[in-house]
Amino acid sequence: MVGPAFLQNVSATPSADIPTITSAEGGEGNSCGLVGTGRSLSVVGLLQLPIDPGMPHQPEEATSKAKSDINNSSSHLRVRIIRVAMDNLPQLGKAIAQVVVPTYQLYKPLLLIQADTIKSTSRQTFSYGKHPRQQLDLYTPTSTTQSKISNSALIFLYGGGFVRGDKINPGFPEGLVYANVGHFFAENLGVKVVIPDYRLISHGAAFPSGGQDLELVIDWVNGHMGNDMAKPMNLYIMGNSAGGVHLATYLFAPEFGRSRQRMLIGDAPDLKLKGVIFLSAPFHFDCAVAERAQNLQAYFGNHVGNLCPLGLLRSCKEDGSISEFKRVPVMVLYGGLDPEDEILRSKNEFVKEWIETDVVADELTVLKMEGHNHISPVLGLGTGISKEEAWGRQVVEFIIAAASKG
Repeated sequence: MVGPAFLQNVSATPSADIPTITSAEGGEGNSCGLVGTGRSLSVVGLLQLPIDPGMPHQPEEATSKAKSDINNSSSHLRVRIIRVAMDNLPQLGKAIAQVVVPTYQLYKPLLLIQADTIKSTSRQTFSYGKHPRQQLDLYTPTSTTQSKISNSALIFLYGGGFVRGDKINPGFPEGLVYANVGHFFAENLGVKVVIPDYRLISHGAAFPSGGQDLELVIDWVNGHMGNDMAKPMNLYIMGNSAGGVHLATYLFAPEFGRSRQRMLIGDAPDLKLKGVIFLSAPFHFDCAVAERAQNLQAYFGNHVGNLCPLGLLRSCKEDGSISEFKRVPVMVLYGGLDPEDEILRSKNEFVKEWIETDVVADELTVLKMEGHNHISPVLGLGTGISKEEAWGRQVVEFIIAAASKG
């Protein structure tokens, strides 16, 4: 649930909490294993630069030098850089707060290598509401990309524990996160991808504000992107971590029933919800770490049990509105290194509740992202590394299959 803006300053002195790794050229390295005996690349300096949500950008000179050194390094070292991220995630542990900083450090060089490719996908920014946070980035595939599904769009909601997150993380070099996500799905599906910001607790956000912001984004998509009046635009929505909570709020809370019904059961909808993806979402907070208590109270008040995704799903089953989703494919993704207490246990209970509902049971797909922790899946996209991007390709296949259904 803790998104990239959670990152704190990292000292130039390697932390004892970050494992050292032997590089491909011998010797002991820093947290990414990029230093060999007798050789020090400036990428190491980049890896130890602060990733701070208050920083507008990373120092351009250091970033540029690091990219040059990565691209000019020996083939052995480049192989080591490419392999190091997922190979070393198990050493970081599973607790979300514990893995955020070192996971970002591991993926920095992988994304920097692909920076030009990632940024080749057009990105435009638009307002979808009156609040300063109600802005979105629209990613458009390059003209040479062939669309695999026609007249469609994908919305991606990032995580951040209700308190952090930006559609472009200001602390990551060259604005590559979440541009990498927009790039990956735009170019692999051939559709436009929408990544919105949404209100956080610091902006007065409280349930059901996440669902309200998503509803406004959907209205914006309907008003600005529909280009074929003869048939509805197909919409797919993915929510990562806390973004998955906001997605569930829109899907299951009664406040959004009329908006949902226009996409789900209308005779001639302008916009049709064709697929939903939950990415490492917490479906309840019964086992949340103690540090989350204040934020959960601020967002949900005293009703977290009823207003969390699992509570809302149970309410939908009781009032029968769950039947609205009988033709909507749903995918639940979880990392092999996601924490048991905050993610996996709640995922199991949500899945159990879903498949015990006959009207929607056949539409559920559950997929384990082998080797990924809570933070790494979105960072792996755009790296061009098959193992890192495997889950993303499975989402692409899921969406293509969903598009083929009537």
